[in-house]
Amino acid sequence: MMTEVSNHPTRWSKNNTKYYVNENTTKLLIGSMPPKRICDCNLKDGDIDFFYGSKDNRLWKIFFEDLNLQKYQRTKEDFSKFLDDYNIGLFDVVSSCIHNQEYDNPSATDKNLLSITPIPLKEFTSILKDIKILYITGEYVLDLLKIFYAEKIEFVSKKEGKIYIKNLDHPIFFKVVYSPTRRVYNLHKKEMINQYKELLK
Repeated sequence: MMTEVSNHPTRWSKNNTKYYVNENTTKLLIGSMPPKRICDCNLKDGDIDFFYGSKDNRLWKIFFEDLNLQKYQRTKEDFSKFLDDYNIGLFDVVSSCIHNQEYDNPSATDKNLLSITPIPLKEFTSILKDIKILYITGEYVLDLLKIFYAEKIEFVSKKEGKIYIKNLDHPIFFKVVYSPTRRVYNLHKKEMINQYKELLK
């Protein structure tokens, strides 16, 4: 098992943060942590140095190919433009962790994230003022939110509903969606496309 700590990159944001949010963001897609090679900028052919940039991840394929947004290309610049055009933000709960890697093979599986340090609660809640809905990519990520941010966040219902945040005068809706991994995409392609289509509204 590898023991090197991976830090979530800040190089993808516009303001040196570990998430992609701007003043017009109203929808927030929440994940866990990029694969180690993406964090380290040790890219394979087909990878892009950005959120969900692994060649095996299906997020950008869903938006640009399956949902026919053909004016966007698989480039870092077009990823940013798309997010800005549709008021979508990206946030990963994990600030740093150890990627459990056997035989030096990087794993993007959430269950292999060890020694997790989350992005600080105060930093997370500070970006929620204008957010209307959270799209949470899987049960594991939902559990991370509940564990690390329990002090200020109350979830009402299990997979879809509202969350209440202390010091915020209105609830925020949330919905658990499929994680856009290759394996899950192959199993639940149609349902996944319909879920992510909601972010375009």
